[in-house]
Amino acid sequence: MGNDTFNFIVLEGADNVGKTTAVQYINDYYHSLGYEVINYRLPGGTPVGEIIRERIWKDNDVVLNDNQDTSILLMLACLSEIYADMRSKKNNNNGKIVFVLDRWMISMVTYHPDNYLFDEHRIRNHYFWEFNWITPSKVILLERDPELSIANYDLNARQEKQFLLEDSITKHKKKFKNLFEYLKNTQSLTTKLYNIQNSRSLDDLKKCIFNILDGEENG
Repeated sequence: MGNDTFNFIVLEGADNVGKTTAVQYINDYYHSLGYEVINYRLPGGTPVGEIIRERIWKDNDVVLNDNQDTSILLMLACLSEIYADMRSKKNNNNGKIVFVLDRWMISMVTYHPDNYLFDEHRIRNHYFWEFNWITPSKVILLERDPELSIANYDLNARQEKQFLLEDSITKHKKKFKNLFEYLKNTQSLTTKLYNIQNSRSLDDLKKCIFNILDGEENG
């Protein structure tokens, strides 16, 4: 399990597909085996990352300009801090530790304002492999059909934003899937990739997550 001594699991997917719940199931699974589990989110995850998230990313008074690289560089600042934190804690609990990240590279590119970033040269050389990168041991992409994702919004939000939500979720779902398939075809990537589609109950999602983790433990 793990790569370069890191047991590092990433959850990816659009909003309201069950990532937060899946993170809890991963925590439950590894805690039962005596592992320490450290959770991060992107953007955020560390003191510096949370400042970026709350004071820039979520602040309606802060408007990023049209520089296409700004959002990616902010995400990479958060990710760099997360990787530094992982390195400082990798020997905790006698090395029996798992790192879990809610959102990673696929989200960075999916929510980037321009599709031009979807290019192998830029992904490999311009951004992601130029600093002290830690490749996840596993990436789990969660997918749900738009109507199932929209059902998770409160009633008022669904009524007011139905068409906007449906268009946004459909678009993002397609981009997540395209990038996921791109990573599957990246020969140098050692990450194991898993795709969970349309789990209709929490029990179904838990079973899928545990099956993936059981396979890793027994493989």
